[in-house]
Amino acid sequence: MEDYEILFETAKVEQLKQMVENGHKRGWGKLPLGDAYHGIEHNVKKLPFVVSDKVAKEETIRRLANIANFAAMGIMTLKKKEL
Repeated sequence: MEDYEILFETAKVEQLKQMVENGHKRGWGKLPLGDAYHGIEHNVKKLPFVVSDKVAKEETIRRLANIANFAAMGIMTLKKKEL
């Protein structure tokens, strides 16, 4: 279980950085599922193919954090429909 905790703590830090960076965008708590899919697809297409330098590594981390955030928003949208 310890490995999962380290994994999620590391991911959470990067996701929170991206949420703050994208804080100017409104409506994230009510994002339609189609928009979440589009955000995931957009960020996957922008992932660098080669991560051989610091800039590419940071861009890859940023894009992966965005993908995780859009996935979380999609989950929130589906969960809200259950309530």
